[in-house]
Amino acid sequence: MLWVGDAVRHPRFFYGCIAAGLVVSCHLKSGKESLQCLLLSAALPIFALQNRNKMARHNSLGKEGELFAQNYLRSHGYVIRDVNWRIGRMEIDIVAETADFLVIVEVKTRTDDYWMNPADAVTPARMKRMTEAAHEYVLQHNLDKEVRFDVITLLGKAPDFRLEHIADAFLAPLC
Repeated sequence: MLWVGDAVRHPRFFYGCIAAGLVVSCHLKSGKESLQCLLLSAALPIFALQNRNKMARHNSLGKEGELFAQNYLRSHGYVIRDVNWRIGRMEIDIVAETADFLVIVEVKTRTDDYWMNPADAVTPARMKRMTEAAHEYVLQHNLDKEVRFDVITLLGKAPDFRLEHIADAFLAPLC
């Protein structure tokens, strides 16, 4: 059994596979942006073990950030209706409410902003998915409130996060 993987995204994994003799061949795909490697299937368990701890740290930082954001919102008079609400493949990090608005909150947590500002990670595609999820939430809960989309960014590590709350961060896309 063979597997094709992207060596550019996971270089340490592929170097380990090369050393272990698990790489069958490599070639450039789409110019020089992606180096695709054909691997023996024995490489997959190595990849899973190598990335398990990294993903756990990443997930725990995100969860800490979401809890911090919830506490912040509560302390500013918001009522938290739902957290990590899902429908299909869409998710809303926090659904909150004020007297005037149903507030859909996207939380972005990073240890630093070396590569990009966390708010920049809320792409047009993410905005569209948030809008679609919000629409489903309003329908399922039979709500008649104006919807607002906020972004909360958190930099650092708990409990010393630096928080920025961008209220009314974007308007719902039309298409």
